[in-house]
Amino acid sequence: ATEIAKELGKHRSAISRVLLDMKKAGFIECVNPYESSFRHYQKK
Repeated sequence: ATEIAKELGKHRSAISRVLLDMKKAGFIECVNPYESSFRHYQKK
């Protein structure tokens, strides 16, 4: 989320919320869910 936020000029919290919403909707999945930071997502 940090990298995306920097690139888009948005707050990290906003990007994190969008990623979680996309995950809940089934668009993406977290490939390393047990990491507390630096989580990676990919399209389903």
